[in-house]
Formats: sequence, structure tokens, C-alpha cells
Amino acid sequence: MRLVFATNDLTLLGRSFEGFPLLIGADGCPVEPAHSFLWHVLVESAESFSTLTWEAYGRRLFDYFAFLEANQLTWNDETPAHGLSVLSKYRDWSIGELTLDPRTVNNRLALVIRFYRWAKRHNLIAVLPFGEKLVKAVPHSGLLSHVAAPGAKNTKISVIVREHKRPTKFLTKAQVKECLALETDPSYQILFHLMVRTGIRSCEARSFPLKYVFNPKFAKGLREGQMISVALDPRDMHIKYDRPRIIDIPWSLMKNMWSYTLHHGAPARGADGGARRWSLLRFCLWRLRGGRCRF
Repeated sequence: MRLVFATNDLTLLGRSFEGFPLLIGADGCPVEPAHSFLWHVLVESAESFSTLTWEAYGRRLFDYFAFLEANQLTWNDETPAHGLSVLSKYRDWSIGELTLDPRTVNNRLALVIRFYRWAKRHNLIAVLPFGEKLVKAVPHSGLLSHVAAPGAKNTKISVIVREHKRPTKFLTKAQVKECLALETDPSYQILFHLMVRTGIRSCEARSFPLKYVFNPKFAKGLREGQMISVALDPRDMHIKYDRPRIIDIPWSLMKNMWSYTLHHGAPARGADGGARRWSLLRFCLWRLRGGRCRF
């Protein structure tokens, strides 16, 4: 079995589905009903237009079906005991032999569980390969505890692995100072400052649009030292889940980014705004390569 991703040759009614995950069996044919499920989730339901999400869904489903193929198991095996189902075997293999993190395993299981529920709704299987039961939800003790529904219940799925809450990892002040003390090119420094001082992800910093950068000295209503609100638009840059949001950029950082574009040879802007559509990273690479790079 192989996992490949469609090129722009995969078109339907004039729309390209480049990046769509394709599970190809040993016979060279699409693996069904996995393909139909992926098409339903990613295209018909329009759950996500991000090719990164498409890739993640494809890899998770491929991992499961490749496991079944390698162990000569069938996806629709109706073993009466849930603890002996093919899904339970996949979970035990992932946790035991591969020693994967429980969160990783549960992320993969979540998609496979959706696949089986979809298959049951379409009468492809008679029973689900896992058990379900209603359990009392943990009482909410936060600020909005007074509006929480009393006696609320959640559905617990038998194959899901217990996860232990882990503290979120952040860079320490000492680590940040160590990075800032390194003598490196200003191009790398400006990107590091953008991530550390605004909290945006690496992929977001790498695609941060040059048109978002301006001189705060001449902006009305702004004064030195204040935070500048900048609206991030997925049409301009890569944002996780394609959700627009607003970030706060320190006045000094905006000034430094603007100065960087001026004093390090910004590319000429055409009549149509040319370089304004560049990302900050693209400009940094252009400068590092002596302004001779073609994109």
C-alpha cells in the first residue's frame, strides 16, 4: 500500500484537488471505502481547505490501513469482543510496539473512529469495533461554573487511551536571552523577534506578509511604546486552521521590521504593488542571496 498526494491533474468540474491524499493498494487501485470517507470529510463536508490538514488525515488513515494490510486483517472484521477488535489491535500495537505518545495514538484513533461511524451510517458494517458508554462529566469549577449544565454526561469510547495532562512548554527567559545574544544575520534575528514577541507560530512568521509592515512613526493614533494590533488574514499568509485573528506587535518591533526593509535593500515595488505581496521571510531570503534570487 502506498500514500500519494494528487497533483493539479486531479480535477473535477474545473476545480483542482491538488494535495488530496490517495491510498493506493498493492493492486494499484484506490483503497475503499477509505477513499470515499476522505472525499466525504475533506471535500463534500468542506471540513478543511488546508492541504496540511488533508495530508494529516491521509497519513492517519494510511497508517491504519497499512497496519491492517501488513497483518492480513480486514477493516470490517466483526469480532464480537471489543477488546479483540482490529481497532484494539491497532491501538495496542501503536502503544506497545511503537511506544507512541498517547496523544498521538488518540489523534489517529479519533479519525479512524469517525471512519467507522461513517461506515455504519452507510450500512457498510453492522456493528462498531469499539464500545461506548455515557459517563458523568467532571464538574466545571472555573469562572462559568454557575452556567454549566448539572449532571452533564460525556461519551467514553473503549479504545481511547488515557492521557495525562502535560504542562505546556515555553521558552525560558534564559533561553530567549541566549538566542538573542547570538551573533547571527539580521534576517534571522528579525524572524526570531517576530515569533518570540508576538507568539505566532513558525509557519506564520515565515509567511508573514511584507504589506503588514509599516512605519509606526507616521501612523495616526500610535505612540511610541504601545502595542499595535495587526489583523492576520489567511488570504495573505498561512494561519493554522485558516482562522483570522488579531495579534499585538510591539511598537519597537514594527519599527525595527520597517527599518530592516529600508536599510537592507527592499526590492522595487511595481505598479501593482509587486513586492508588497511578498512575505517577510521571502524578503529576508532575497536579501541573504544578494538580491539576485528569483522566486
